[in-house]
Amino acid sequence: MKQWKVSPIDNQALKRWEAYSQARNAMLARTHHPGAPWTVVRADNKRLARVNLIQDLLTRLHYRRKDEGALVANSAIIFQYDQVYVENGAIAP
Repeated sequence: MKQWKVSPIDNQALKRWEAYSQARNAMLARTHHPGAPWTVVRADNKRLARVNLIQDLLTRLHYRRKDEGALVANSAIIFQYDQVYVENGAIAP
Protein backbone atom coordinates (compact mmCIF):
# COMPACT_ATOMS: atom_id res chain seq x y z
CA MET A 1 0.00 0.00 0.00
CA LYS A 2 1.35 3.39 -0.96
CA GLN A 3 0.98 6.51 1.10
CA TRP A 4 1.02 9.87 -0.61
CA LYS A 5 2.60 12.79 1.17
CA VAL A 6 0.77 15.95 0.19
CA SER A 7 1.57 19.41 1.46
CA PRO A 8 0.28 22.94 0.79
CA ILE A 9 3.24 23.47 -1.54
CA ASP A 10 1.86 20.73 -3.81
CA ASN A 11 -1.28 22.83 -4.40
CA GLN A 12 0.86 25.84 -5.33
CA ALA A 13 2.93 23.69 -7.72
CA LEU A 14 -0.22 22.43 -9.46
CA LYS A 15 -1.36 26.01 -10.01
CA ARG A 16 1.95 26.75 -11.75
CA TRP A 17 2.13 23.51 -13.79
CA GLU A 18 1.26 25.12 -17.13
CA ALA A 19 3.81 27.92 -16.69
CA TYR A 20 6.44 25.39 -15.66
CA SER A 21 5.70 23.23 -18.70
CA GLN A 22 5.94 26.20 -21.06
CA ALA A 23 9.27 27.24 -19.53
CA ARG A 24 10.58 23.67 -19.83
CA ASN A 25 9.54 23.46 -23.48
CA ALA A 26 11.18 26.82 -24.25
CA MET A 27 14.39 25.69 -22.54
CA LEU A 28 14.45 22.42 -24.50
CA ALA A 29 13.84 24.22 -27.81
CA ARG A 30 16.54 26.84 -27.17
CA THR A 31 19.25 24.51 -25.89
CA HIS A 32 18.81 21.37 -28.02
CA HIS A 33 21.34 21.04 -30.85
CA PRO A 34 23.32 18.23 -32.52
CA GLY A 35 26.43 18.83 -30.40
CA ALA A 36 24.48 18.56 -27.14
CA PRO A 37 21.10 16.94 -27.76
CA TRP A 38 18.42 16.39 -25.15
CA THR A 39 17.22 12.84 -24.62
CA VAL A 40 13.68 12.50 -23.26
CA VAL A 41 12.72 9.61 -21.00
CA ARG A 42 8.99 9.08 -20.48
CA ALA A 43 8.65 7.98 -16.87
CA ASP A 44 4.96 7.10 -16.58
CA ASN A 45 6.13 3.59 -15.67
CA LYS A 46 9.26 3.94 -13.51
CA ARG A 47 10.50 0.38 -14.06
CA LEU A 48 10.19 0.57 -17.86
CA ALA A 49 11.77 4.02 -17.86
CA ARG A 50 14.78 2.76 -15.90
CA VAL A 51 15.24 -0.40 -17.96
CA ASN A 52 15.06 1.56 -21.22
CA LEU A 53 17.43 4.23 -19.92
CA ILE A 54 19.98 1.56 -19.02
CA GLN A 55 19.55 -0.06 -22.45
CA ASP A 56 20.03 3.30 -24.18
CA LEU A 57 23.14 4.08 -22.13
CA LEU A 58 24.63 0.67 -22.91
CA THR A 59 24.15 1.21 -26.65
CA ARG A 60 26.20 4.42 -26.34
CA LEU A 61 29.14 2.76 -24.58
CA HIS A 62 31.93 0.75 -26.17
CA TYR A 63 32.69 -2.57 -24.52
CA ARG A 64 33.81 -6.05 -25.47
CA ARG A 65 31.11 -8.31 -26.95
CA LYS A 66 28.66 -5.43 -27.10
CA ASP A 67 26.98 -6.75 -30.25
CA GLU A 68 26.10 -10.08 -28.63
CA GLY A 69 23.38 -8.54 -26.44
CA ALA A 70 21.85 -6.24 -29.08
CA LEU A 71 19.95 -4.10 -26.56
CA VAL A 72 17.42 -1.70 -28.05
CA ALA A 73 15.54 0.86 -26.02
CA ASN A 74 11.83 1.39 -26.70
CA SER A 75 11.59 4.53 -28.85
CA ALA A 76 8.22 5.40 -27.30
CA ILE A 77 9.91 5.66 -23.89
CA ILE A 78 13.32 7.16 -24.68
CA PHE A 79 13.91 9.47 -27.64
CA GLN A 80 15.81 12.52 -28.82
CA TYR A 81 14.00 15.80 -28.22
CA ASP A 82 12.15 17.31 -31.17
CA GLN A 83 9.52 20.07 -31.15
CA VAL A 84 7.14 17.61 -32.84
CA TYR A 85 7.02 15.59 -29.60
CA VAL A 86 5.84 18.66 -27.67
CA GLU A 87 3.16 19.30 -30.30
CA ASN A 88 1.87 15.71 -30.44
CA GLY A 89 1.84 15.24 -26.64
CA ALA A 90 4.69 12.72 -26.37
CA ILE A 91 6.30 15.21 -23.97
CA ALA A 92 3.69 15.83 -21.29
CA PRO A 93 2.14 19.28 -21.28
